[in-house]
Amino acid sequence: MRLEMTLLFDGGPPSTRPRRRAVSRFASRSLRGRPSRGIDGTEIVHKLRCTMHTFRCVQCGALNRVPEKRVAQKPICGQCKARLDVSGAPQEVDASELERVVASSPVPVLVDVWAPWCGPCRLASPVVGRLAKSRAGLLIVLKVNSDQHPEVSAKHRISGIPAFLMFRRGVEAARQVGLLPEAAFARWVDGFALAA
Repeated sequence: MRLEMTLLFDGGPPSTRPRRRAVSRFASRSLRGRPSRGIDGTEIVHKLRCTMHTFRCVQCGALNRVPEKRVAQKPICGQCKARLDVSGAPQEVDASELERVVASSPVPVLVDVWAPWCGPCRLASPVVGRLAKSRAGLLIVLKVNSDQHPEVSAKHRISGIPAFLMFRRGVEAARQVGLLPEAAFARWVDGFALAA
């Protein structure tokens, strides 16, 4: 979601301009992008834009939306007050936590279903980690151990690992079984996750 506030004034030097009034994101749609008149007749154009990033708290699992400007300021979780990991590193989850995140995430969720004995899974781990960190806040990356949580494999009908599931708005948008080269994997993720 993007919010931007731009106020344009036509007239007078800065000392005679009217005071700026903030327009909340709940402003009526009629104000967005359309000029309106201030009290003294000056034209004001309202445009809302600000990128929000979403991070999952490692401590409590809550999803936190953080404005792009505040990501570098060490944000804390709104629920448990722990410091948020804003690196975007993949997080290990169980079956119930996976379903909760997929159902409530405002950003796409990439799920890596893997097992410790799987050689290709171990090769995919650094590739998935780099991809997750480069898209921190715009994509949530979760890892599920298929040996510890076989119900995930059964529910999503996964027959081979590594398996990558892409969820958007709570439903599965894409699936990739097996490891792709890093550039092709990044294109696959961007094609499904970051497309509008």
